[in-house]
Amino acid sequence: MREQTQARFGLALMVGLTTALPVVAPAQISVAEYTARRNALAAKLDSGIVVAFGGRTLVTDFNRFFQLPAFHYLTGYDEPDAAFVIVARGGHATTTLFVTRLEARTAFYYGQRADTATLARTLAVQARSAAALPAVVDSLVATGLPVYTLTDFEDADFARADSLTRGQEFIKGLEARHPLFDLDLVQLCLRLPPLATFDRHRSRPVLRTAMAGLLPDSVRLRPEKALFDSLLLDCLAGRDGETARRLLCDPSAEVRAYANQDALRRALFGPGVERSFQWMWQVWRLLSAECWLRAQSGRGATLGDLGASPTRVELRSV
Repeated sequence: MREQTQARFGLALMVGLTTALPVVAPAQISVAEYTARRNALAAKLDSGIVVAFGGRTLVTDFNRFFQLPAFHYLTGYDEPDAAFVIVARGGHATTTLFVTRLEARTAFYYGQRADTATLARTLAVQARSAAALPAVVDSLVATGLPVYTLTDFEDADFARADSLTRGQEFIKGLEARHPLFDLDLVQLCLRLPPLATFDRHRSRPVLRTAMAGLLPDSVRLRPEKALFDSLLLDCLAGRDGETARRLLCDPSAEVRAYANQDALRRALFGPGVERSFQWMWQVWRLLSAECWLRAQSGRGATLGDLGASPTRVELRSV
């Protein structure tokens, strides 16, 4: 009886304390604070591109996911498989969050993640599908801005040895696609003696020497470069032709400032226009100019909306 009385007294005391003490909610960080943090980072960089990845989906079920601290600090987004890109221009940050939607079966058990429209409204950032990330970063790199990465290792003890995380793999692929933006390569080229880049017999002597033992001499030392005119013609006159027309005939196309768009449309995409090599060179050069002008005006990210080319090339040894 005494034990029961003590137990009831302890329970009553616990309930009394619970109801008597005020419940203090943890401090909430405002969206404005996250924005200020990103702007502070942009101010330090002045101009550049920051690419960062968050934590991955847990491999075990029903455990709690914890976002990587640096990613949370700058975004407040605590779902896995996300990335963000900050474009800093003159110290001002423009942020795009790239998120992964769950498959329907997985969402049935865990609940669906917020869509891009909801994220744009609640986090004050642009939001897109994670699938668009490579194309967007490629277009931004083409602007010539320096690229910075926010490493996504799980623990600082492994920072120096980080080579296998998703972020590092993405950056290695980016360097492979844009080797001329690799600062180590640029510095190496600047240290080369100027005379080493000239040869009376062949162009690109440094590159040819570097490829010794890696390429057959029949390729490495050939005096003429390989032509790919027919490949470009097949692509632009075929499945990629509609994309080319959309870019150049878009009412907001940048080339409109330099070319008569109506005349361009008639000459290149009008009925009965012959898809010749001369036509291909004109379209290709105009497309290159349009993409470059969009990148310079800050519209390079819109190129990612076009998606990947449907054209597929098969390489065969001869």
